[in-house]
Parts: sequence; C-alpha cells; structure tokens
Amino acid sequence: MKKCFGQKNSLQKLVWQQCLPDVEDIFRQHASDRGLKVINYHVLLYGQSPPAA
Repeated sequence: MKKCFGQKNSLQKLVWQQCLPDVEDIFRQHASDRGLKVINYHVLLYGQSPPAA
C-alpha cells in the first residue's frame, strides 16, 4: 500500500500500523509458490433513467 489517496499522513500511518499486518496475514494464507491467484471479473452494466414525470 503506497498511498491513502487524499488522506493525512497520520491516517496513513494508522492504517499501515493497525490494518496492514492483518491484510498481509491473509495474503500469506492464500499465497502459493507462484504468488496469489487472481481472477479478473468484468461486468458491463447498462441502465436507463426512468422518464421524468
């Protein structure tokens, strides 16, 4: 994690100290010899607003 976009340095340090170790543990649990398995999933959504009343 390189940046907390638009956040203060104090928040970035807090996230790194308190959250990153848990995230790293999860990555280690699911890692293989070749790294993490990544599945790319893309969805195209098409919507239309209802007509104005």
